[in-house]
Amino acid sequence: MIQSQHSTQFQSIINDAERIVVAFGTDPTFDQLGVASALAQSLVEQGKIVTLASPEKPASQAAFSGLATMVTEIGNQNLTISFEYSEESVDKVSYHIGDDSGKFYLTIKPKQGHPPLDSSKVDFSYTGIAAEVIILIGVRDLEDLKQLYFGYEDHYRDASVISIAAFDASFAVLNINTSGYSSSSELLARLLQETQLPVSAETATGLLRGIEHVTDNFQSPGMTADTFETIARLMRSGAERAQKSKAVRASDTKRSDSGSNASITITPGEKKYSSHKPSQQKSQPSKNNSRSNNPKPGSLNYQPTRTSSGG
Repeated sequence: MIQSQHSTQFQSIINDAERIVVAFGTDPTFDQLGVASALAQSLVEQGKIVTLASPEKPASQAAFSGLATMVTEIGNQNLTISFEYSEESVDKVSYHIGDDSGKFYLTIKPKQGHPPLDSSKVDFSYTGIAAEVIILIGVRDLEDLKQLYFGYEDHYRDASVISIAAFDASFAVLNINTSGYSSSSELLARLLQETQLPVSAETATGLLRGIEHVTDNFQSPGMTADTFETIARLMRSGAERAQKSKAVRASDTKRSDSGSNASITITPGEKKYSSHKPSQQKSQPSKNNSRSNNPKPGSLNYQPTRTSSGG
């Protein structure tokens, strides 16, 4: 069970934040993708401004609808203007704001005898993040985040970093450990319940599929009564089971198509039913009671041959 102080601290951090980054590293597990997707969806439903990010797009991205908004860059707050600089060629850099136009002017003055800056070599980009909270899913080392971390080291130190993983991360102010649960999806489902964060049908479906995947369709020995309780709660929230594979669906269809000629196997003593339409003409009992027409002993319709007794 999640320690009460952890769920309380998580709820407090989330409630105080306006902008939140949810991120995972390269090569995430299917379970971690479900957790990232579901958590981002729940936080958006809570009214938070959420950025879902990863250094690269995972192969299983299409499995979770919440990953559709995922990005591979998180710096989009500050407009940065960059150009090739040579101390010998630049005399002064200044700016002013036009009183009438209200525009911002950046002026780069070259030194005498040097050509002006080539405008085609000026680059414009966005950098910097403004999130108060960063939630990392299964990240052991911040450097594993690559471009999501490099250049933003100061921000990771200033923000409240929460780690959801099967280990405790030294860089996090709060570690929510997933060990002891059937999956990270099960833990998050319980965390969302305890912190009263919203769980839509779409969010519940993502978490249920994560549990299904890790537990081999609920057959893992790691399943507990609490796990099944969590599954039931997710299904009451509108979660849908993963669809059958194409091979299984094709097999089901084939059996369904052949159903018009199928009959039900029964045991002796039961009534026999068939899917055939009843015949319009009543069958006449056979006059031939010879043993050659009687089924062998042990068969369903075997009846012992009666013989007349003397006397």
